[in-house]
Amino acid sequence: MSIQLYGISNCSSVQKAKIWLNQNQYDFVFIDYKKQAPTSQLLERWLEQVPLDQLVNRQGTTWKQLSDDEKLQFEQSSQAILMLIAKPTLLKRPTLVKNNQILVGFHATKYLSFLSP
Repeated sequence: MSIQLYGISNCSSVQKAKIWLNQNQYDFVFIDYKKQAPTSQLLERWLEQVPLDQLVNRQGTTWKQLSDDEKLQFEQSSQAILMLIAKPTLLKRPTLVKNNQILVGFHATKYLSFLSP
């Protein structure tokens, strides 16, 4: 079973997810958005599973620093994907991936059921 955890190293939610995965003995690969930006193909796959609003972090500093014109780009998924590639800190964190299925955010009970065989 291949598990990937996407996020940013210094994000507290990502750190909690990493700790939980390690404590529960799950092997995973961590992908840091700051070191490896998501691809359009990856984001398109994710958007097949969850709505754009579930992927975009509208509470964070990066969102608040966007101009009104930049925020309007999130009306269309193709434009949003370009923005998310350019500014991956706009993605909610963490995103857990197992067998090409995703779970956005960290909740221990959801992780347990998501990762159960």
